[in-house]
Amino acid sequence: MTVPEKEDDKLQNLHPEAVLLTAELLGNLSALHMPFNVQNLIGNWLTLIGQAILVFNAQQQLREMEWVNVIARTQHRYRKLRLITLHVGIQKR
Repeated sequence: MTVPEKEDDKLQNLHPEAVLLTAELLGNLSALHMPFNVQNLIGNWLTLIGQAILVFNAQQQLREMEWVNVIARTQHRYRKLRLITLHVGIQKR
């Protein structure tokens, strides 16, 4: 039994040059039939969407890195406490 691919897995497997070529073709072909002010409007709107996605992604990465740092600090403190406990245990003997 095969598990269907998720949509994001399909997007990640696309070749970068194919994505670039597709975007370039779509942009150039659609711009041929638009006045310049509409081209500017749509271009700015798509840029705004891209910026919103990038800001969302950056915030998500920041939050994930904070959790990674919390876990790393906790592990470091645990190791330090363990070493201190071992050292104190050795001195008591």
